[in-house]
Amino acid sequence: MITFDKRIINNILLEEGYSDEGEIDMIFYDLSIIDERLQGVLDAYLTDRTILDEFNVEGLTINIIMDKFRCDFWNALGFLNTSISNHKLAKDLYDL
Repeated sequence: MITFDKRIINNILLEEGYSDEGEIDMIFYDLSIIDERLQGVLDAYLTDRTILDEFNVEGLTINIIMDKFRCDFWNALGFLNTSISNHKLAKDLYDL
């Protein structure tokens, strides 16, 4: 399980335009199940919004996900987390 300061993330989400409480709650739920191997990716983003592209699954990185699916960091982190336990999905997404 990863660790994070909910207050800091909430402030970042508000700065990024998230205002729907249900959507914010869903992001916090997703964070509660994020694989601990993604701690560095999250920490880099929380520090200065750096998108750390060092972690990959079958070649799939957070930047590739963000580019291919035109999604933000939070959604891409969820995709990357799912890919950890589903390498076939990671390979399929990478090959798109």
